[in-house]
Amino acid sequence: MNASLQEKTHKPPDTSPIARRGAPRKAARYTTRTAYNRKEQLPRLIGLWPHEVEDYSEAASERIVALLQKALRSERQRGIGGHWTYDVNRHLALKEALSEETERLRIVKGLAAVRALPPASTKRTEPAATSGNRPRAKILHLPFGEAAPTPTRNSDAK
Repeated sequence: MNASLQEKTHKPPDTSPIARRGAPRKAARYTTRTAYNRKEQLPRLIGLWPHEVEDYSEAASERIVALLQKALRSERQRGIGGHWTYDVNRHLALKEALSEETERLRIVKGLAAVRALPPASTKRTEPAATSGNRPRAKILHLPFGEAAPTPTRNSDAK
C-alpha cells in the first residue's frame, strides 16, 4: 500500500466497553434558566416599547396578557403544524411570561378591589376592658401607593 494512501485512511475508534472506560467523559452543557425579567424578555417576545413595559397599570397588564396569549397560540400552531420557524425555547419563554404576567394581573386586580372598598366607618367603639392603663396602639391604614406621614417633633407641646 502507498504511504500517502495509508495516512488518509483511518481506523474507526474502538467502542468496546474496555476502551471507553478510561476515556474522559464530556459533561453535557445545560444552560441554567434565569428568572423571568419583564424588562428584558417582553420586548423580545411580543415587541413592546420600553414605556409600555414599565407601565404596571391594570389596563396595561390586561393588554400584555392578551398579547402573550395571542403569541403563545400562534407558537403552538406553528409547533403542531411542524413549521420551520417554530422555536421550543420561544414557546417555553412565552409560557413562562404568560404565567408571570397573569399572576401580576391577579395581584393588580386584587389591589384595585381593595382600593374600591368603602372606607371604614368613623364610629369608634370602645374596646373591651384592657388590663392596666396602657393605651392601645393606633393602627394606620393607608391606601395603596401613599406614604406614611413622617412624625414631627413639636417642642411646644409637652
